[in-house]
Amino acid sequence: MRYGARPVDYERFEFYRKSPWERDRYMTFARYLSIARRIDRATFKDISAQKSRELEVFAPFVGRSWLRVDSTTTDADVKAFAHAHPRLIAKPDGGEQGRGIFAIDNADTAGLTRLLEERHSHPFVVEERLENADYINAINPSSLNTIRATTFVDKKGKCHLISLILRVGKPNALVDNWGAGGVGYNFDVGTGICDRAGKDKQNRPYLFHPGTNVQMVGFKLQNYAALVDFVQQLAAIKPAAKYVGWDIAITPNGLELIEMNCPAGHDMFQSFDNPVYRKFLRLW
Repeated sequence: MRYGARPVDYERFEFYRKSPWERDRYMTFARYLSIARRIDRATFKDISAQKSRELEVFAPFVGRSWLRVDSTTTDADVKAFAHAHPRLIAKPDGGEQGRGIFAIDNADTAGLTRLLEERHSHPFVVEERLENADYINAINPSSLNTIRATTFVDKKGKCHLISLILRVGKPNALVDNWGAGGVGYNFDVGTGICDRAGKDKQNRPYLFHPGTNVQMVGFKLQNYAALVDFVQQLAAIKPAAKYVGWDIAITPNGLELIEMNCPAGHDMFQSFDNPVYRKFLRLW
């Protein structure tokens, strides 16, 4: 209560191991809500509440084909898009944490049938399914494994990259989301090298990725300078958003934006001993 922490914050940030001074460095849930209220709400309502709107605004950073599907979309249009792209992924347009996502494959009609039925209850964004670059795919091939880059634009308009986490699905998982059972690996923002054991949402540590046994500590992101530049370009499009988590895929053809999360969450990156509350107070 003293620091505005929920029980899950207490556990995830290991407050039981920390002094009062150390605990006070963390952006707990109550503090996060206070900061989230200061985010430009017009930007949030216009963009981050809908995946389809994000894809429109950040079109220069999106190379894959996509289609918004709802109750007004004809069966013929949906089937034509699916026929043109053999491997698709369907996401609820307003969804989060990987919930409600499923694959559509021309070799199996179950996914398409599900989309045609569920589009009447809520809209979807149907996207061409991306592939990981080979060295990312080796960690876990069943999921698209993405970078969560968290940025903060300070009161002078300077963008700070405050966290970089590679999210990787567990064996046979379709998504990499932390909330859906994936593992997060923290990377040093100065070097692009994984600097500690990974964690899942239950705080279980992973020196090697489950299923493939790829050693992650010391793992280096290739062409790291290009990734940092890509993130900075994204943040410059809507600087009023200020505090954003960018989900970025590393594909054989380069970098691609998956989605924008505004405001970014507060728990995943801070669970890697990366407290940001005092930095926010100083730079807001």
